[in-house]
Amino acid sequence: MAIKDRYNAAEPTYNDYFDWLSAVKNSKYKVAINIDEWLGWWKNSGKWSERGRGRLCYCMARIDIEEAFSLDNIHLIQIKDKVYPNRRK
Repeated sequence: MAIKDRYNAAEPTYNDYFDWLSAVKNSKYKVAINIDEWLGWWKNSGKWSERGRGRLCYCMARIDIEEAFSLDNIHLIQIKDKVYPNRRK
């Protein structure tokens, strides 16, 4: 399956989870969410096909950036609403 096709898949896959997990761990963030929780969260969000890096795309974001990614500490937001505490204005 081509990368673009996989990225635009109707539902998240195990490979998507491991890609995300690798990116998160490379960024030194803590993770306390397992694969089944992650897949279920994205499926329940109904926004899997609208996620990405563009301003109007959706992403999983931590509520408290000091805490790990966990079901109690994540929410769905659009990229345009993401807060970057270390970014200069």
